Amino acid sequence: MRVVTIAPAVRPYLNLYPLPNGRDFGDGTGEYLQQAVRRTREEYVGGKLDLLLSPSLRLAGRYAYDYATQRQPQPVAIWSFSTVTRNQFASVQMQHLLSARTVHTLRAAFSRVPASELAELLAGVPASMSFMPGQPLGVIAVTGLADSGPSAVRQRPRRHILNDYQLNDDLVQVRGRHTLKVGAGLDRVQFNQVSDFSAAGYYQFGSLADFLGGVTRTAEVMVPGSDSQRAWRQTRGFAYFQHELKVRPDLGVSYGIRYESAGTPDEIHGKVASLRNYVSDAAVTVGGPVFRNPSRKNFAPRASVAFDPAGDGRTVVRAGAGIFHDLLGIRDLIVAGGRMPPFFNRASLTRPAFPDLLSAVRGATPLNALDAVDYNLVQPPTSRRFSSLWSGNWREGFSWAWAMPARAGST
Repeated sequence: MRVVTIAPAVRPYLNLYPLPNGRDFGDGTGEYLQQAVRRTREEYVGGKLDLLLSPSLRLAGRYAYDYATQRQPQPVAIWSFSTVTRNQFASVQMQHLLSARTVHTLRAAFSRVPASELAELLAGVPASMSFMPGQPLGVIAVTGLADSGPSAVRQRPRRHILNDYQLNDDLVQVRGRHTLKVGAGLDRVQFNQVSDFSAAGYYQFGSLADFLGGVTRTAEVMVPGSDSQRAWRQTRGFAYFQHELKVRPDLGVSYGIRYESAGTPDEIHGKVASLRNYVSDAAVTVGGPVFRNPSRKNFAPRASVAFDPAGDGRTVVRAGAGIFHDLLGIRDLIVAGGRMPPFFNRASLTRPAFPDLLSAVRGATPLNALDAVDYNLVQPPTSRRFSSLWSGNWREGFSWAWAMPARAGST
């Protein structure tokens, strides 16, 4: 039997672990079993209003609100994890019949999608046990023992708030066999985020004996003064033209072109840094765009055809092809946008004192670890898609359809 002296500084943290309630492994350790119940709650409401202001003017509005929470305790019963969303969507549409052949539609919309992911300590953990002042308890990882908190603790709190303002304008005109469609739109996107990592500190012990003796192996912590709070802004716009032609009663074709571009996301507090050449640059460049904008030439033509081979309206063959672009934007900054030095930095320490992580990190050399987006981005691969569909009806009340899967390639 080996006797291990428990260091006084370790004892409060050891008491956080529950006693075994399962098998005894005979080496001083045992099995702990607990049922973790995940609770989910959702509340939502929606409404739609249509107003016919005149024979030629129609106004419509929609609103939807969705509130949801999910809570799940950690199996070791130290932490409780929660996710909270509170989404709102609103839109207004005005449709004006300018003439018997021309319809003008103006749409305005707003969406707000906030999400918070939190790690909350259960009762009984005093603030004095925190590794970093002003932070909750950090994570302890011990080889051969369950961690005091999973990796999710190190990644929280994480908050994302996405606001999107949209304005679209469309015009449709019918001239005999011709239908002309033209339109344009503008989006203003706001993305506010907090994505800390190891802000409360992370200690690693090589064995259970080392943990009991307070002998650490490594530690990691977000450098004091760093922050991952960012406020990104981006403008996106598009315009299109489409011509639909009824060549014959049994044959119709459609062709057009769409242009869609996005500005480079900008951080309103100037917290922008990039590694412009990962081969030659010895340091990041502070300021300027977070990446080069590759979307200036996003012209995307497309065409389709519809054919009724029998001319009886029972069987229709449709085929279409087009080029589509995937714009870069806010979603690409969810991680990379908030974890770039010098505004955000972590320090890795070897055998630091436990549990005073603040003293250990003073004077430590930052890792300068990058969670970055490639600065010299190219437009994501252009998709060339072809699809076809055969549909028809044999008798009244019976219909069929057969579709050929879309094929995609990249330039």
